[in-house]
Amino acid sequence: MFSVTKYALSLTAGENFDSAEQIFEFVFDRSYSYACQICGMQVSRTFVLNALVPVDTAAHSLFVRLGRSESFDDIFTGYETVETHRYSSDNL
Repeated sequence: MFSVTKYALSLTAGENFDSAEQIFEFVFDRSYSYACQICGMQVSRTFVLNALVPVDTAAHSLFVRLGRSESFDDIFTGYETVETHRYSSDNL
């Protein structure tokens, strides 16, 4: 999994991106192909998504520091609002 993470990071070197989402879109399919190649079999997309968590976290952190987003909630801009459900012992 670490090899896939490292590969995804190497793909971003020398590239310019306007958002963390662009980075993810740029690396996902390439990382998936790479993971299948090095594992010698089809891997699940979940495997690659897990490998990309550090890349995505770093990308979002970078864009916050660059002032391109102001808060954690900006990550969800452009996505539908999902109602949250509060869990309590009464709901179990």
